[in-house]
Amino acid sequence: MGLAPGQLLVATPMLGERTFHRTVILMLEHNEAGSLGVVLNRPSDVTVAESFPGWQDATVEPMVLFTGGPVEPTGVLGVGRNRDGEVAPADLELGPAEVGPVRLFQGYAGWSPGQLDMELAEDAWWVIDAQDEDIFGNEPGELWYRVLGRQSDDRARYGLFPDDPRLN
Repeated sequence: MGLAPGQLLVATPMLGERTFHRTVILMLEHNEAGSLGVVLNRPSDVTVAESFPGWQDATVEPMVLFTGGPVEPTGVLGVGRNRDGEVAPADLELGPAEVGPVRLFQGYAGWSPGQLDMELAEDAWWVIDAQDEDIFGNEPGELWYRVLGRQSDDRARYGLFPDDPRLN
């Protein structure tokens, strides 16, 4: 399956990078210049109200900043719906009244040209079509398990595996 904006990258057990262990990434861009996405299942303890006053009414539950990835961790990126109803990066400069509902991310996940394609060829990621609740759901901590659990192939059983099989 090809990779396109709006799809999910789901970390496989073969992915050795600890930063992305059991992550679900929403792809925002994938082209010859590189790839960019945000981690959907890493909510922080920082509330939107304390970091971005005025934005809490424009954000979806849980109203916290999400750790979007290791690139530019002090930058903030919003994801919402564009005028066509498609999930897309939000123009935060417009302000909360014009943008919401939105989810806010500190940092993002990025890959240089060809890097992500190489990782896909090495089975580090599964490409899965996103559902609305994957992107804007209020239980992001369970997302990796839920996305895998709804698959109709062998990937579904990985959603049942404990974090450390030795503790099973």
